[in-house]
Amino acid sequence: MVAKEAATYADDLAELSQKTGIATDDLQCLQFAAEQTGTSLEGAANATKFLQRNLSEARSGNKELAAAFAQLGIDVNSAAAKQGDLVKLLPQLADGLSRVASQSDKTNLAMRVFGRSGGDMLPMLADGGCRRKPGCAGLFGETASSRALANL
Repeated sequence: MVAKEAATYADDLAELSQKTGIATDDLQCLQFAAEQTGTSLEGAANATKFLQRNLSEARSGNKELAAAFAQLGIDVNSAAAKQGDLVKLLPQLADGLSRVASQSDKTNLAMRVFGRSGGDMLPMLADGGCRRKPGCAGLFGETASSRALANL
Protein backbone atom coordinates (compact mmCIF):
# COMPACT_ATOMS: atom_id res chain seq x y z
CA MET A 1 0.00 0.00 0.00
CA VAL A 2 2.82 2.42 0.86
CA ALA A 3 4.57 1.70 -2.46
CA LYS A 4 1.37 2.43 -4.39
CA GLU A 5 0.87 5.71 -2.49
CA ALA A 6 4.49 6.69 -3.14
CA ALA A 7 4.10 5.90 -6.85
CA THR A 8 0.88 7.94 -7.02
CA TYR A 9 2.60 10.83 -5.24
CA ALA A 10 5.51 10.69 -7.70
CA ASP A 11 3.12 10.59 -10.67
CA ASP A 12 1.12 13.53 -9.32
CA LEU A 13 4.30 15.57 -8.82
CA ALA A 14 5.54 14.71 -12.31
CA GLU A 15 2.20 15.75 -13.82
CA LEU A 16 2.14 19.02 -11.89
CA SER A 17 5.77 19.62 -12.91
CA GLN A 18 4.81 19.22 -16.57
CA LYS A 19 1.84 21.58 -16.18
CA THR A 20 3.77 24.30 -14.36
CA GLY A 21 7.34 23.90 -15.58
CA ILE A 22 8.49 23.69 -11.94
CA ALA A 23 11.00 20.93 -11.12
CA THR A 24 9.71 18.11 -8.90
CA ASP A 25 12.36 18.94 -6.28
CA ASP A 26 11.06 22.50 -6.10
CA LEU A 27 7.44 21.31 -6.03
CA GLN A 28 8.20 19.17 -2.97
CA CYS A 29 9.75 22.14 -1.25
CA LEU A 30 6.82 24.28 -2.21
CA GLN A 31 4.40 21.65 -0.95
CA PHE A 32 6.09 21.40 2.42
CA ALA A 33 6.25 25.16 2.86
CA ALA A 34 2.65 25.55 1.72
CA GLU A 35 1.37 22.83 4.06
CA GLN A 36 3.12 24.45 7.01
CA THR A 37 1.05 27.58 6.46
CA GLY A 38 -2.30 26.23 5.25
CA THR A 39 -1.70 26.95 1.57
CA SER A 40 -2.39 24.28 -1.06
CA LEU A 41 0.36 22.95 -3.32
CA GLU A 42 -1.82 23.60 -6.37
CA GLY A 43 -2.37 27.21 -5.36
CA ALA A 44 1.30 27.76 -4.62
CA ALA A 45 2.37 26.06 -7.87
CA ASN A 46 -0.11 28.16 -9.84
CA ALA A 47 1.19 31.31 -8.14
CA THR A 48 4.80 30.44 -9.00
CA LYS A 49 3.80 29.76 -12.60
CA PHE A 50 2.41 33.32 -12.76
CA LEU A 51 5.54 34.57 -11.00
CA GLN A 52 7.70 33.13 -13.75
CA ARG A 53 5.45 34.55 -16.47
CA ASN A 54 5.41 37.97 -14.82
CA LEU A 55 9.21 37.97 -14.47
CA SER A 56 9.45 37.31 -18.20
CA GLU A 57 6.98 40.10 -18.97
CA ALA A 58 8.88 42.51 -16.72
CA ARG A 59 12.12 41.69 -18.56
CA SER A 60 10.29 42.21 -21.86
CA GLY A 61 9.42 45.78 -20.99
CA ASN A 62 6.31 45.69 -18.78
CA LYS A 63 7.24 48.68 -16.62
CA GLU A 64 4.44 48.15 -14.09
CA LEU A 65 5.59 44.60 -13.35
CA ALA A 66 9.25 45.65 -13.33
CA ALA A 67 8.39 48.33 -10.76
CA ALA A 68 6.52 45.82 -8.59
CA PHE A 69 9.52 43.46 -8.60
CA ALA A 70 11.90 46.34 -7.93
CA GLN A 71 9.77 47.43 -4.97
CA LEU A 72 10.28 43.92 -3.57
CA GLY A 73 14.04 44.03 -4.18
CA ILE A 74 14.05 41.69 -7.20
CA ASP A 75 16.26 42.50 -10.18
CA VAL A 76 14.30 40.95 -13.06
CA ASN A 77 17.54 40.65 -15.06
CA SER A 78 19.39 38.68 -12.38
CA ALA A 79 20.39 35.11 -13.10
CA ALA A 80 17.93 33.80 -10.49
CA ALA A 81 15.05 35.73 -12.06
CA LYS A 82 15.97 34.69 -15.61
CA GLN A 83 16.14 31.04 -14.58
CA GLY A 84 13.01 31.22 -12.42
CA ASP A 85 15.08 29.88 -9.51
CA LEU A 86 12.45 29.47 -6.79
CA VAL A 87 15.06 28.53 -4.19
CA LYS A 88 16.52 32.03 -4.50
CA LEU A 89 13.47 34.04 -5.54
CA LEU A 90 10.89 33.02 -2.93
CA PRO A 91 13.05 34.00 0.07
CA GLN A 92 13.89 37.31 -1.66
CA LEU A 93 10.21 37.96 -2.32
CA ALA A 94 9.36 37.01 1.26
CA ASP A 95 11.93 39.50 2.53
CA GLY A 96 10.63 42.18 0.17
CA LEU A 97 7.05 41.63 1.27
CA SER A 98 8.09 41.72 4.93
CA ARG A 99 9.28 45.31 4.39
CA VAL A 100 5.86 46.46 3.15
CA ALA A 101 4.04 48.04 6.08
CA SER A 102 0.46 48.13 4.85
CA GLN A 103 -1.37 44.81 4.56
CA SER A 104 -3.37 46.09 1.58
CA ASP A 105 -0.15 47.16 -0.21
CA LYS A 106 1.40 43.80 0.61
CA THR A 107 -1.60 41.95 -0.84
CA ASN A 108 -1.61 44.18 -3.91
CA LEU A 109 2.09 43.55 -4.58
CA ALA A 110 1.72 39.82 -4.00
CA MET A 111 -1.16 39.70 -6.49
CA ARG A 112 0.82 41.71 -9.04
CA VAL A 113 3.77 39.32 -8.99
CA PHE A 114 1.95 36.01 -8.28
CA GLY A 115 -1.38 36.64 -10.00
CA ARG A 116 -4.73 35.99 -8.32
CA SER A 117 -3.13 33.42 -6.00
CA GLY A 118 -0.82 36.08 -4.58
CA GLY A 119 -2.99 36.62 -1.53
CA ASP A 120 -2.88 32.89 -0.82
CA MET A 121 0.93 33.00 -0.86
CA LEU A 122 1.17 35.62 1.89
CA PRO A 123 0.92 33.19 4.84
CA MET A 124 3.75 31.08 3.36
CA LEU A 125 5.88 34.16 2.77
CA ALA A 126 5.00 35.96 6.01
CA ASP A 127 7.79 37.17 8.28
CA GLY A 128 10.49 36.53 5.71
CA GLY A 129 9.29 33.14 4.56
CA CYS A 130 9.02 29.57 5.69
CA ARG A 131 12.79 29.12 5.68
CA ARG A 132 12.84 30.88 9.04
CA LYS A 133 10.39 28.44 10.61
CA PRO A 134 11.74 25.25 12.20
CA GLY A 135 11.25 22.04 10.26
CA CYS A 136 10.76 23.51 6.79
CA ALA A 137 12.19 21.52 3.89
CA GLY A 138 13.95 22.24 0.61
CA LEU A 139 13.35 25.86 -0.51
CA PHE A 140 13.49 25.98 2.98
CA GLY A 141 15.25 21.83 3.70
CA GLU A 142 15.20 18.23 2.50
CA THR A 143 13.22 16.45 -0.20
CA ALA A 144 13.30 13.23 -2.22
CA SER A 145 15.43 13.64 -5.33
CA SER A 146 13.95 13.75 -8.81
CA ARG A 147 15.77 10.49 -9.53
CA ALA A 148 14.22 8.79 -6.50
CA LEU A 149 10.75 9.98 -7.54
CA ALA A 150 11.26 8.72 -11.10
CA ASN A 151 12.20 5.29 -9.76
CA LEU A 152 8.97 4.88 -7.75
